[in-house]
Amino acid sequence: MERFSEYQDVYGKIDIDNQVGIINQMFKSAAEIRQRLGKKGYLLENYLSLFLESVIAACDNFLTTEGDCLSNELNGLILRVMDGKTDNNPFYETVKNYIDSHPLNYQEKVTRHRFYSTALFADYLTYRAKGHREFLSESIRHTADNVLVGKLHEEINGIIGSGSMEKLNLLLGKVFLSVLPMNTFIQMISISLADCLTYRDCETSRLIVGLWLDSLNQKGEC
Repeated sequence: MERFSEYQDVYGKIDIDNQVGIINQMFKSAAEIRQRLGKKGYLLENYLSLFLESVIAACDNFLTTEGDCLSNELNGLILRVMDGKTDNNPFYETVKNYIDSHPLNYQEKVTRHRFYSTALFADYLTYRAKGHREFLSESIRHTADNVLVGKLHEEINGIIGSGSMEKLNLLLGKVFLSVLPMNTFIQMISISLADCLTYRDCETSRLIVGLWLDSLNQKGEC
């Protein structure tokens, strides 16, 4: 895409009719597999149950428990360092080391804070993504037995062949995981970066994004 020419280019385009067709196709595919399994149709039901519970475990309460805390955590750590306070958060030392080695001359505290938030964003994203992957994995692990899922998959394949299950798994992904939880996580945390970059410094009347790019040019990082 060369440029964002429509609102939909920002909030995303989706073909509802196509999605509805995929949903119908998924149910049809699952029904066909179940029919072919005959008296062992319960195998597919168990498989689908475990899959759907995994999806729910990965997404449930994400927006309220994880998402709301993302920017607050980093912002809070930066403020604590700027105010000379300590914290036992694992990311605290990273924040403190950066701030201590990169003093800023801007008069406005908020400007310094937003600048540091921008500078530390990439490291913070890496830190939080690792933790969030572990969180999702643990949520799924407590909900669905991975070994059992694999056994069910192999047993069904042994009865009807592998092609049908591969098709069903593809459809399941399109219906229930069209937006992956990790993609949602990254999108949400990136909004905090956008908020920092669009703050305008009262002293210079410039946006943080401009001040940040200037600093990169000065350090020869562009």
